[in-house]
Amino acid sequence: MTELEDLVNIGPALARDLRAVGIPDGETLRALGAEAAAEHLETAGLRDCTHARRALDGALAGVRWTASR
Repeated sequence: MTELEDLVNIGPALARDLRAVGIPDGETLRALGAEAAAEHLETAGLRDCTHARRALDGALAGVRWTASR
């Protein structure tokens, strides 16, 4: 199991929000995908910004969010 905080771009606050919407680890995030995870966060009213989406994209690609896209 990969801890969310072990992925690039995911700190304690984003990890907490991901867990709150049912994404407990890196494998679940990979299976769901960045776009769907971002939609879960938005639907829950936790995050609805481009930065969070880019952070999730980068986390799955293994690059800093500022370099993704």
